[in-house]
Amino acid sequence: MEEIKPRIILVPIAHIHKKSIALVRSVIWREQPDYVGVELCAQRLEALFARRSPHLRELLGRPKSALLFLLQQGIGKMWGITPGSEMKEAVLAASKTRTPVLLLDRPIGSIAREIERIPLREWMKILLSPSRPSGMGKMGVDMLMKRENLEKLLAEMEKNLPRTYGTFVARRDGHMAAALLARGPAKTVAVVGAAHAPGIARRLESAGAEYSIEGWE
Repeated sequence: MEEIKPRIILVPIAHIHKKSIALVRSVIWREQPDYVGVELCAQRLEALFARRSPHLRELLGRPKSALLFLLQQGIGKMWGITPGSEMKEAVLAASKTRTPVLLLDRPIGSIAREIERIPLREWMKILLSPSRPSGMGKMGVDMLMKRENLEKLLAEMEKNLPRTYGTFVARRDGHMAAALLARGPAKTVAVVGAAHAPGIARRLESAGAEYSIEGWE
């Protein structure tokens, strides 16, 4: 008897890109999966629907995490989209299609503690790097969403910012891939940040799962 393998459709999104919202909605309605996975933990899901931002005390307690939060909010306003809108759309689409939601990401508290342990030298590299590379804006995001460009960027990040890469990318890739594989022979649409798609895909392939990445060759 032929073994039935998990079938996973990765939907790589840019967290502050309007096209991502429409893509998420269309893939979920088209595929009618057994599960919809999102790059969230329980705390982030609750905050997303409560429209709750971190309190001042939380921001002061974790200044590096606060800096990243404020940066993402500022970029989102510049592009006219609220960060997290695509994850919210995925949860809403799952609700409308009566599809169970999988919370794939590590707890935000664990990530925040690791962010605070990133060495100062890596933070200096991040802060001193060009804030608006050539082509920034809608065209810039489209270019970064191309698999070849993204994998080059991630390789550079792993080389020059190893602790940052481990915190934001590698450990979360492993956690999300394991969460997807734990569902066994089911079809899952997984909505994840584009930076996580290559690493999750490598882990799924190693595990023998059937997968595809929406919009990528």
